[in-house]
Amino acid sequence: MINQSFFVRDEGKYVRLNLSEILIIVTDGNYIRFFGVDYMHLVRGTLEGTLSLLPEGMFARTHKSFAVSLLHLLEVEKEQAIVGNPNFKEIDKGAIKVDAHYLQETTETSVNIRSIAVPVAKQYYTELVSKLTVINKAQTKVPQPGATNEP
Repeated sequence: MINQSFFVRDEGKYVRLNLSEILIIVTDGNYIRFFGVDYMHLVRGTLEGTLSLLPEGMFARTHKSFAVSLLHLLEVEKEQAIVGNPNFKEIDKGAIKVDAHYLQETTETSVNIRSIAVPVAKQYYTELVSKLTVINKAQTKVPQPGATNEP
């Protein structure tokens, strides 16, 4: 499943995208942006429609405008998720940390991304966490967004 690929039509040509290389999918109106470690492709479509065409269990929605690759998910907190390439080191030149606002505004097709912080909406948090393989899950109570830790 990891070596699967598909084509997108971007700027008049068909471009192959490997599922294992996609870090994040961002929607912007009627367009979808596929972000890889070192590329971005803009195509016409909806996030819901795109996710329905991709293999189940590879991507998880975190927000109305964002879906992340579970292969590249590094951290999950109540209000944000960090997606990235763990092979990048702090000293790698050109590799940058970006946030959600940058992803929605950029028109650059070649960006060397080390990590991306994306928002996690309350309505998607529980589903996102349920897709994770957690070794000590039985010992850890999964915090619900907005819940307090008081007894």
